[in-house]
Amino acid sequence: MTQLNSVIRSIELALCQYEGSLQPAEQVAIQRIAEILFTSQLNEDTAAILSTILETGGLGRRWNRILDCQRATRIADQLCQIIPLNSPKVLDLFSGTGTVGTALLERGWDVVAVEKKMFPHSEAGSLQCFDYEYCRDSNFFSESEFDVVLIVTSLHHEPDLDEVLGWITQLKTKRIVVVENLRCESITANIHCRFDWFFNHCLNDFHAPCPGWYWTQGQWEACLSTLGSPNWLLRDEAIPGIPFPYDYFMVIPKHILESNIL
Repeated sequence: MTQLNSVIRSIELALCQYEGSLQPAEQVAIQRIAEILFTSQLNEDTAAILSTILETGGLGRRWNRILDCQRATRIADQLCQIIPLNSPKVLDLFSGTGTVGTALLERGWDVVAVEKKMFPHSEAGSLQCFDYEYCRDSNFFSESEFDVVLIVTSLHHEPDLDEVLGWITQLKTKRIVVVENLRCESITANIHCRFDWFFNHCLNDFHAPCPGWYWTQGQWEACLSTLGSPNWLLRDEAIPGIPFPYDYFMVIPKHILESNIL
């Protein structure tokens, strides 16, 4: 019960900190969502019940609006603090609907996005989005140089992580920034798994694979070490619409380390 109450409180904070207080009906809906999500089997019947709760009273619209707008703004502002460069050239890898990339464009960054065909992506404004498989197989970016390769909360959705990391090593970039949600004592793999299912089946219009990479900080650092030298930068505890923190890592690629040594 303590964990359930903690989850309820986390959802409430994620949904009210940027849009004001929740209505009593919304608070009741959040409690029902958490209770069902963490006490029921994850199946089509459960998804239908949760989706109905989200649709009643507009809680689902509020949640998605926060994810699309305030979440992207929060991440973009954090990245501007981490990388204080003037108009850095960025590859936004697995960009999703393009909200973070668009927010960075609005802040003067030079961003191109890459996503897989199975996921919807937006080319809002001047954000260009290229197909991942085409870029990978054609060496599309072989002559391009980037200040940053950015990967926001998508590596834990990659079934073939080794293949993806291998492609990233071929990119010419000065740094790689990875944003992920970590497993820890208070945020277990079970919590991550159930929320991934909830976002896939109840909030999103698409399903992202969930291969189970719910890792600790040390496990992510070990994974990212295949790209170069990883450093944990910070934990952001106030992510709009997300009931757990985001952790930021920066990786200095191997080719940069080798050139500095030489």
